[in-house]
Amino acid sequence: MGKIKVLDKITASQIAAGEVVERPVSVVKELIENSLDANSSRIDIRLKKGGLDEIRVIDDGIGMSAEELPLAFKRHATSKISVFQDLNQLQTLGFRGEALPSIASVSLLEIISREEDTLVGNYLAIEGGKIREAKEVGSSRGTDIRVKNLFSNVPGRLKFIKSSSQEASKINTLVTRLAMAHPNVAFSLTVEGRKTFTSAGNGDLLGVIASVYGLKAIDSFVAYSYENGSLFQAAGRLSKPDYSRSSRAQETFFINKRHIQSSLLSQALEEAYHTLLPKGRYPLCVVNLSIDPSLVDVNVHPAKRQVRFSSEKEIFQELRDSFKKTLNEADLIPRTILAVKYVCENGEQTEEIAQERTREESTRKQNSFLGKISEVVDSSGSIKATEISASSDFSEVNAGVQSATNVANEDNAATTESMVGGGSVKKKDSLAVEANEVSEQRQEYDLSSYERQEASTQENYGPEESSWENDVTEKGIKKRISSTVNTVSTVSRTARNTLIGQLADTYILYQDAEENLVVIDQHTAHERILYEKIKQEAESAQPFWQQILPDVLEVDSDLADLLRERLPEFNAAGLCLEEFGERSFILRAVPVFFKTNYTTRLIQDIIEETLREEGFGSEKDFREKIYQIMACKAAVKAGKKLTRLEMEKVITGANNLAQTTCPHGRPVQIIIGKKEIAKNFLRKNFLRNK
Repeated sequence: MGKIKVLDKITASQIAAGEVVERPVSVVKELIENSLDANSSRIDIRLKKGGLDEIRVIDDGIGMSAEELPLAFKRHATSKISVFQDLNQLQTLGFRGEALPSIASVSLLEIISREEDTLVGNYLAIEGGKIREAKEVGSSRGTDIRVKNLFSNVPGRLKFIKSSSQEASKINTLVTRLAMAHPNVAFSLTVEGRKTFTSAGNGDLLGVIASVYGLKAIDSFVAYSYENGSLFQAAGRLSKPDYSRSSRAQETFFINKRHIQSSLLSQALEEAYHTLLPKGRYPLCVVNLSIDPSLVDVNVHPAKRQVRFSSEKEIFQELRDSFKKTLNEADLIPRTILAVKYVCENGEQTEEIAQERTREESTRKQNSFLGKISEVVDSSGSIKATEISASSDFSEVNAGVQSATNVANEDNAATTESMVGGGSVKKKDSLAVEANEVSEQRQEYDLSSYERQEASTQENYGPEESSWENDVTEKGIKKRISSTVNTVSTVSRTARNTLIGQLADTYILYQDAEENLVVIDQHTAHERILYEKIKQEAESAQPFWQQILPDVLEVDSDLADLLRERLPEFNAAGLCLEEFGERSFILRAVPVFFKTNYTTRLIQDIIEETLREEGFGSEKDFREKIYQIMACKAAVKAGKKLTRLEMEKVITGANNLAQTTCPHGRPVQIIIGKKEIAKNFLRKNFLRNK
């Protein structure tokens, strides 16, 4: 260890800059906050290479005089406060006087600023913290600042910077949040010459929300206002329960228009949504709390991301109750628009199109029904009522049976009518055809997705045995259902493993060949099974995706560019997407294991969680991340009651795995030895049947 000494100014400045300037988004944050404190009504942000090559921020604020401009780049020089006590009544976003000198010490910085009552502006060029040039220039009112070659003099910092698209995405997130906090300011973000976000600056928060989340989101938020609080006032928007996310990333809170992260505020929000959202889903919100500055400390975090309240308990209760009141009074019933009419260019309805859409929907529902029926019908064809009542997923079965019977009767009537009318060709029973298709193609993403039946029903049965296919009587339908069950069930039932049952609707218990107790986590086991299947099929030469009716997905504005860049990886993983506008994408295919059991929300969750992960690495690593998240999202969840057949499928799949953990590293199963059990019961010489 050397002797203690005082560091030179350049080294000290670069070390101090590390606390304020972590990455390009830190620079943009400090510059925009300065613009907001300067009463700007318009702020334009322009980026090159994610901000590493250049960050430019232009505003129409009050500007700086020729005397103030060089002072702004001296450490701890600020116009926001004069004495320490001013922190108790802070009304501005910035106050430390560290941002500009810190940024200038790790970049080449150019700034032009003009006050409203002066004829010319002033220009400064600063490199490595030293002023290189100063002169008068013509300019409009406000400030135009450029930060070039960020971290060029501290190359070690560049090792920890993500890709330019990820940095641009982080900046987009920041800009959209600041736009929601200041809807009266017009924001514009341009990345590599292309505008990725704009807000009108007309004070309409809902308009900004539409710019961030898309026009469809407008009807998904309810107005929130709390004006008579004893400690604070609050206003903003809360999402309806049917519009939720899989993470807390879109819970957006502001304190006196300063964006902050607060577990206290998030907990108050989530408690208000208790019983309104399923487990693992989180609301969206945009809420600003106007609170006496003396009741909140904004100086507890180097980047000012967190704050400390002087009356945490009271604020929590008051905020939670105000959220609950808003939700209780709001109309939260989801609205669905049904497309019941198809119109041609001349305005007339096309019956053929309408009928075709109806047939497609009917086919989809029947496939879904026949897929689920195997779970509730035993090998003899009898419906197991106990299984139906035990699982909420089979609520459609009764309706499906009736639908199948109706279809069969209609086809039978059509056949009879055709024969009476002199037709010589008998129509093939549509339900029989569907049964064959299901035996070939049925793939549920829940529990039987890793079992593909390669042989069709026709291959399993000879001509005489399959003669019932054209039988549309009740007996024929029952035989077809029984055949479907037998065909799609390929579970290997071994006498060496004895199923015990399910614990807490989360763990599967069975006895292995050595009479040990084995406990399987149904979610982690199924997740690993699906992950291995997805990875195997994705790396094979055979296509493993299926085309679907095109579905338009909208992603958040901060993710649109990231998704464009990563489209090849998503397509390679079976999620076939195409650009369809600034932030819209068309989904044309999904992996076959999803079959018809996917939802738009599920696909959006997969995309969002994958893109929000830190550190993508190589293309291969990114595809791996997609596989992991798809498997996790599609796997059976903890808390779901399983049938005996489903549990046996999980056991079989788990025992065939080469790995003993899920893709996230959690164990798939644990073994509790019989000797260990005997020891706990103080048994000696433990023998079977003793």
